[in-house]
Amino acid sequence: MTSQTFYRFMALLALVLLSASCATTNTAQQPLLKQHAELLSGRTISANGEPLASLKPTDLLAVSDAMRAFLASHVTGRNDDERKTRLIAEALLDDGLNLQYSNLKTYTAAQTFQERQGNCLSFTNLFVALAREVGLDAHFQEVRIPPVWTAEGDTLYYNLHINVLVKLRQGPHMNL
Repeated sequence: MTSQTFYRFMALLALVLLSASCATTNTAQQPLLKQHAELLSGRTISANGEPLASLKPTDLLAVSDAMRAFLASHVTGRNDDERKTRLIAEALLDDGLNLQYSNLKTYTAAQTFQERQGNCLSFTNLFVALAREVGLDAHFQEVRIPPVWTAEGDTLYYNLHINVLVKLRQGPHMNL
């Protein structure tokens, strides 16, 4: 068997196995499939479909006094939008904040600042909050990446990526 024939055989086998797995019904997933409309409704529900009684609203972009002091010491003087954006990025990455990437938990902006860690969404929360605090037009931007799946115990994660888009009044947009 040539290597090309072997690779074709393996690709066909993978396709057959993938097709079979897509056709297989998992009884644990059926309750979620039946609740499709409920899942898309925007209402908060628990894993068993029962309403959750005690979720308090959280402001993901709340800025603490410590964050304001940090901005005041790093984004000083009158700066244009591009300069403010660069000063915030430098302050977060180079000037002692020492942010550490951790895929374990997503934090609010204030939690990310306090804990000095988080995933890409945590870092984006922090940057957007700081940027908006100094008057920048900052937004979340989903980054299109090839699908990446990771498994942890019985849970399968589909990993996405997000970053910041800052719309500059004086020129083009900046992606961070």
